[in-house]
Amino acid sequence: MKPFIKPRPFSPPQPEVEAPKPGVSLNDLTVFATAAAIPDPEERAAYLDKACVTNAAMRSRVEERLAERMATLPVAASQSTLTPPARIEAAILAREQNSKDSPALALVPVSAMQFPALPPQLQRQVTFAWGSATLMALAVGALAVIFYFEKDARVRAEASAKEANAAAEESLRDREKSNALALEAKTEAQRTADALAKAEQQRDAAVSAAQETARLRIEAEKAAENARIAIEAGTKAEKEQLQLTQRTATTTLADSLAALATFQLAAKSFAEAEASARQCLELRTGHGVEGWPLIEAQALLGEASLQRNADAEAERLLTAAGTAIEALGAPTNDTDRARFNAASKRISLFFNATGRRKEASDWKRRLDAAVARPPA
Repeated sequence: MKPFIKPRPFSPPQPEVEAPKPGVSLNDLTVFATAAAIPDPEERAAYLDKACVTNAAMRSRVEERLAERMATLPVAASQSTLTPPARIEAAILAREQNSKDSPALALVPVSAMQFPALPPQLQRQVTFAWGSATLMALAVGALAVIFYFEKDARVRAEASAKEANAAAEESLRDREKSNALALEAKTEAQRTADALAKAEQQRDAAVSAAQETARLRIEAEKAAENARIAIEAGTKAEKEQLQLTQRTATTTLADSLAALATFQLAAKSFAEAEASARQCLELRTGHGVEGWPLIEAQALLGEASLQRNADAEAERLLTAAGTAIEALGAPTNDTDRARFNAASKRISLFFNATGRRKEASDWKRRLDAAVARPPA
């Protein structure tokens, strides 16, 4: 709310009209109340020229309200002869008559000298004198400024709080993402450590198997040499005993070579696995070993050949192993059952790796049917 402007006493028209200073804005109510208190039309027009020099729209609105007010006053023609209290009384009557049409006219300001001359009923209606109205306007203006800055500070505080909440949420998301990445890295590191430990165990097992195989090879070679010497110089019974000893040593060596080839395949040492499996197959074939041990050697060499890209040899060996399984039927002990499971997996691996999935399914069905019947 802006303070009311006290009406000035009549003065002759000035040759030059000075425009209001920048930053001073008069509202319609103040201009209307001041203009309504000026009885002389020329003086009133001069005041409007001053008050509305930069606001033609406001002057148009004030003049329209003045015309409506003058039309409603019963003594409008003789208003120029009224004393200031009479003019104020007429303004108040006009305000009461036009309260529905112009509710914005809430006060009729009067000076401190005019206020005591008003009748008691008008003094009750004209609540504020000029000094009180000015102080009231200043107080309201100060409160408006305080409320404005308080609202601005509240808006800024709310904006800062929203930004802080957004930053906190973003920080929380980043922390959760970092925790997830750290957990994933830790899990991957644990997997790598487990894989390294497993590879180390497999390497140690392969080294142990290789050492045992070398020892057995040396013993088998010694036994074979002793058998040869004994056969040349001994009796028939001694020759048979030596042959049995040689067969036992050869069987033990072949079994060790099969175990070594298995470890080497698991460790992805395919060249070494191929050499071990080939020597195992040669030993078992050379000494007439048949059945599940021969199937095991064929399947081992077949997988090693597959890993060395010798697909033709791998197919020949694995097909022979599968045909032998169909002829044997179900295994009779745990060792042979383990040999069957390993050979069956290697046959399926070959056909799936070469893109022949239908043949892999057919072989699986055939092998399952073979082990389902009693052994031959």
